[in-house]
Amino acid sequence: MEQWKFGDFKNYTSLDIEKHGLYYFILSKMAWKNISIIEIISTTNEFTLVLNNDDVGDALKTLMELKL
Repeated sequence: MEQWKFGDFKNYTSLDIEKHGLYYFILSKMAWKNISIIEIISTTNEFTLVLNNDDVGDALKTLMELKL
């Protein structure tokens, strides 16, 4: 069985800090449109927003507007 050491995660922490600007960019757009976010789930490979059913359409539209 492989054992983890706390020091093994030092690079992950620096990557997570770099994502904060991206999170702010997305979440501020949602806030400006009064989209209620119930929960945010973030892992190394995924960013998940849990929303009210009434806000899903507006949230999807907002995310599509962010496409370049």
